[in-house]
Amino acid sequence: VASLALLANGTTRFAWGRWLDWIGFNRIYGFLIVIELGMLIILIYASGKRGCFTLAIILTLACEGGHIALFTAQCGRIFGHRAGSTLFCLLFSGFTLANLNGILFFRVILPRIGYFKMYWIFFGFVSLSLIILLTFNPITDWGNLQRYSQPNVEEINPDSEGSFVKLREGYSVR
Repeated sequence: VASLALLANGTTRFAWGRWLDWIGFNRIYGFLIVIELGMLIILIYASGKRGCFTLAIILTLACEGGHIALFTAQCGRIFGHRAGSTLFCLLFSGFTLANLNGILFFRVILPRIGYFKMYWIFFGFVSLSLIILLTFNPITDWGNLQRYSQPNVEEINPDSEGSFVKLREGYSVR
């Protein structure tokens, strides 16, 4: 099950990225969240049925691959390529911290609350993602704020020799 799910995680990233270009972030991310909520509902009943459980886990990890594919592009789109890649690196390092905390969580908290309550916590987080998506409309032009804050400066890349900055007085090399 895990091998098929990880294969789906990696291979569907291309499809999520392509769909992002076609229909936009809000729609594709909303679709992704609805699939995850559906799979969480199915998992309650699928634990005894091997085929249904396998399909639910595969689709859930395919959605997880969608998160990675979508947020890489969205960070670049919102914050620009330089700041977006830096912010995504920080976001991605959160996966490492989450995995390290997961060990503590599963050894300390899980025995106290049990799997069923933990399942509802995960369901709540996915539902919260959908509510945030439907409630907030992010500013998608943050990458251009530098351009707006410096109206007298325009960056020009005429060739591979270097970047030029066009000022009111003329050109200067940066």
